[in-house]
Amino acid sequence: MAARRETRRDHDAFMARLEGKSLAERQRLNAEHRAYLNGERDTDADFGANSETADDASTPASHPPASLRPRLIPAPPRGKNASYLANAKRLMEILLATEAADRTTASGKKKVSTRQEAASRREEKSAKEARAMGPAATAAVARSRAKEKLRASVAAEEERGSEARQGALSQLQQNKAAASKAKAKSKAVVPSTKGKKKQKKPSPHVAEPGDEDDAEDESAASSAEVVRYEISP
Repeated sequence: MAARRETRRDHDAFMARLEGKSLAERQRLNAEHRAYLNGERDTDADFGANSETADDASTPASHPPASLRPRLIPAPPRGKNASYLANAKRLMEILLATEAADRTTASGKKKVSTRQEAASRREEKSAKEARAMGPAATAAVARSRAKEKLRASVAAEEERGSEARQGALSQLQQNKAAASKAKAKSKAVVPSTKGKKKQKKPSPHVAEPGDEDDAEDESAASSAEVVRYEISP
């Protein structure tokens, strides 16, 4: 047989007739109803001789009002729903505890001035901003500290280099002064020969003035002796 079509109204009426039945009865009726819709049965599900249709459900004894019908207990949440529910309960408990602590603290607090309240609000705001910035702020602070440390090390290195240069210059000046003092002392000990003429060594072929006079005297004496010798008898 050809399959039958079921309207929404017929489906709602069939589901209404299933209310109050046991689980096994509902399963049997659903199987018979599906077989009827598929064309495997000539008649619809058998609710029994004393059963009423959905249209005749007007007797209060057999069909109590919906408000008096027992409601099915919903199944407990599972999986993600259970974890979400547990997390929501925990957050609600934390929120209630925080509110209670704030109320207790506020009741025991002294009156603060407007300036102190504004300062506390500013501190809370800055703390929230710092927490919101999170790792980025931490990284920026770390970079700034590293830069400051590098600048300090460079400045210390430059200072050490400047001190070393000053020490080398002072040592060089001391060495120059000591060398100049030693040179001046050596000049004072050795006599200077500047301005004196070098005496010439006399030549053996040139006679001195005194020697020429002595030679003339000797020649004159020898001549006189020769003359006396010739004159004498």
